[in-house]
Amino acid sequence: MGIAQRNSSEDAMSVEVTGWKLAGTGATADRDGKTEWTNPGNVTAKDATYATVSAPKGDYVDWLRATNFGFTTADIPVGSTIINIDILIRQYASGADAYDSALYLRRTAGQFGSNYASAVVWPTSAADRVYEALSSEILTSADLLSSDFGVDLSGQSASSTASRTLYVDSVEIRARYVKRAYMFSLME
Repeated sequence: MGIAQRNSSEDAMSVEVTGWKLAGTGATADRDGKTEWTNPGNVTAKDATYATVSAPKGDYVDWLRATNFGFTTADIPVGSTIINIDILIRQYASGADAYDSALYLRRTAGQFGSNYASAVVWPTSAADRVYEALSSEILTSADLLSSDFGVDLSGQSASSTASRTLYVDSVEIRARYVKRAYMFSLME
């Protein structure tokens, strides 16, 4: 009778992708004492009910914080390494001169990685925008399984003459991750 033994030369890497997950929590968070978001909890459903903020002319606003995406070990197995995060934000603005000010991933210890803000103007009617976040820090399944994992977004009005109302309907994320699949051989 043989025993199963791992053959390291047969290790295989596989890339998996989760489904999109909506934020479970939305909140406004202070950014230099700027204007707060109204109804930030509205980002937890894709239902045309918006979190809003009036961005003063030529200025940025507080953070819109989306967390608690509800990932489980069925979505991302324990021990997996996250390759990247896709962020899907359904958004628009009252004028064609509103932009992202900053967009960061966050975990319990706070924001981390690069600023993923786009230089593309916010649309003037509701539309989905996908951001690809490639963190220079290693993320594990434990990071995404935490209810503190999420996204901080701050927008801005680039207008020198008028404030702009920013609207965010929903924030979703999905993850690409690697898990090691071990091949076993039966020893005789």
